[in-house]
Amino acid sequence: MNNKEKNIKKYLSYKEAHKRIKSSISKEFFLEAITIQESIISDRLLSHLIGKGIISFREDDIGHGKVALSSLINKLGKNHSLYNNLDKWRRDRNICIHSMCKSYPGKPTIHVKDFLDMAKHTALFGVKLVKDVQKWHASEIKHNSLIKKKKKCLS
Repeated sequence: MNNKEKNIKKYLSYKEAHKRIKSSISKEFFLEAITIQESIISDRLLSHLIGKGIISFREDDIGHGKVALSSLINKLGKNHSLYNNLDKWRRDRNICIHSMCKSYPGKPTIHVKDFLDMAKHTALFGVKLVKDVQKWHASEIKHNSLIKKKKKCLS
């Protein structure tokens, strides 16, 4: 498969992902939106970190859930402009995904209304964060291609 075909497949995946995020939020299926947002964010972070040689994973590791969002965010670095928002969203995402019914034995879960409010807030913040991450990633690609062109001209 050539790069154009790969890019078309990626584009179609992203198009469907954004459609599903919008639809799931409008139908108040916030957990679905959050999980799709994580997929997009992780994909862009992986692209950047692998492309820069900061990390390396086998393709099987990525496809089988062996790459934690927290490790990608940490590899990005605490000084990165997106770090705080990414890490806050990740922590909120973890609460939303794992705490609807899970609690310490004998202790109550979070109140359903509070849980749904947090899930909604996390999904809505995720919409903004996905846009920020995609914008940042696109600017990184543009920046890297300009550097390559300059190096080529200087050779």
